[in-house]
Amino acid sequence: MPKISSDKKLFFKLLGQELNEEELEELVFRFGIEAEEREEEPDILYFEIAANRPDLLCIENLVHALRVYQGLEKQRVYNFTPAKETIYVKAATQQIRPFVVGAILRDVTLTEDSFKSFLSFQDKIHQNYARKRTLVSIGTHDLDKIEGPFFYDAQPPQDIVFQALKQTESMNCIDLFSKLREDQYLKGYLKIIENSPVYPVIYDNKKRVCSLPPIINGEHSKMSAETKNILIEVTAIDEQRALHTLNCLISGFAIYNQKLNIEKVNIVYELSKKQVVTPVVDERILTTNIQYINKVLGIHITTQQACERLSIMGIKAVAKDESVLDCLVPFYRSDILQQCDIAEEIGIAYDYNKIEFRVPETATTGSEYRLNKLSDMVREEVALCGFVECLNFVLMSIDEQTKMLNRPNLQNYVSLNNSKTPQFQSVRSTLIPGILHTLQANSDSKLPIKLFEVSDVCVKGQKSEKDGFQKGEGQVGAHNQRNLVAIHSSSKKTELEILHGLLDQLMIKLRVKKTDYHLKQSNDPLFFHQLQAQIVYKDQTIGGLGVVHPEVLERFDWKYPVTLLEMNIQVILNDF
Repeated sequence: MPKISSDKKLFFKLLGQELNEEELEELVFRFGIEAEEREEEPDILYFEIAANRPDLLCIENLVHALRVYQGLEKQRVYNFTPAKETIYVKAATQQIRPFVVGAILRDVTLTEDSFKSFLSFQDKIHQNYARKRTLVSIGTHDLDKIEGPFFYDAQPPQDIVFQALKQTESMNCIDLFSKLREDQYLKGYLKIIENSPVYPVIYDNKKRVCSLPPIINGEHSKMSAETKNILIEVTAIDEQRALHTLNCLISGFAIYNQKLNIEKVNIVYELSKKQVVTPVVDERILTTNIQYINKVLGIHITTQQACERLSIMGIKAVAKDESVLDCLVPFYRSDILQQCDIAEEIGIAYDYNKIEFRVPETATTGSEYRLNKLSDMVREEVALCGFVECLNFVLMSIDEQTKMLNRPNLQNYVSLNNSKTPQFQSVRSTLIPGILHTLQANSDSKLPIKLFEVSDVCVKGQKSEKDGFQKGEGQVGAHNQRNLVAIHSSSKKTELEILHGLLDQLMIKLRVKKTDYHLKQSNDPLFFHQLQAQIVYKDQTIGGLGVVHPEVLERFDWKYPVTLLEMNIQVILNDF
């Protein structure tokens, strides 16, 4: 989860109270986040924020939320004023980054600390909610240095000439990117647009470049702690994410305007003729009922009590009657989408530690799934016999489970339509190719090598309860089946008796009677002709063991003798 940091003195000053380490941890933990103090940085506090709360990625919003939670402060009321500026979106932007939204903060008063926090907030959103600028990128500008209306366009990189932030001269984007490839911070973002024939660019009425999203801003419109009027523009490949990002930003930094004024911006799209006024802050009302809340949380509160709990979470709610309440979701809370989200907010406000523990009112109690229990017992026993467990891909090529195993006529596998790569054409019907690949990948290891895997395979055919399936399972033409595979490889001899002994040991531990299983001569081309056998359980063949044929080993690039056992352990489930 993302982390933010703050100077300890500044945090407690904003919070309006001094807390010791234990009190702070208790407060923020009840609220749903975690605090951390590090010995090497005693004056810094770190907070781990849930990924669904990008609005809390700045100290200003975090402190405000904690103060509201404690009842020390009322929820902020923002004022939105009509748009005076316009951003015109050119048709060419559809080729690369088609959406832009904006807002203006006027008459703000920043300090060095708040300015740093403003920049840090942008960076945290870029790294987390914006997925390292691939989905969304933010540009902030000193509005007094530029002049509207503004234009959002996409142009060839050689045609975009400007002085970028921290650069000493103007240059086109090709030369700029050559310089930025040496920048440890920005070079990772160049790949987002560098292969595009056009780059997105925002410029003002005098053709002065404000920003090159999602890479860098222009030097001309650079902000500082003395900036009084701020233009915020957010470009994106997803309009809703852009709007949510903008709402998060303005919720935190409108406080530096005494009246909490936020000026809207007109967005006009040239191609579709669509006009949007941003930020979009229409009231969003979510209706829920108290019966659902009480059932989900396991508590008993009235609608009025629920409204009081929601108020300390910054959500205004009104009880329509004894069972229904309307919740007014703040414009910056994009994480609240449905009733369960309201229930979560009430749970935090109620304090999860105060919810009484009780056994659910069900007819039965839960227990471990029998097949998994059997699998774990098999894993433990095989591991105690000196084998090392491995896990392999569920998908493989068709050749890997047919021709490479000397089984060219095998047809019981499930193939994929339109597989992306030849490597993953089918679902495995056997665990053997995977464990042979693992063996080859460990060619540098000391011999002997003993490996095993207990996993599902998928085979065609209907299955019934006698095969270890519950009623109704395996009726779709294919089914999963829990298999065990084990291999032993030594430089000296085949040592088939090791796997034979492993089989007998398993059957003893699973309490299978000696009369219920036996070995029978087989003719599987995977193995040497007379060094192999079928495993028969209650007159049903459930697997085989033998010495792997050298032709198979050659295809898997292995030069030492290998003995192998594979069996279906699911059929034993009925007697387990």
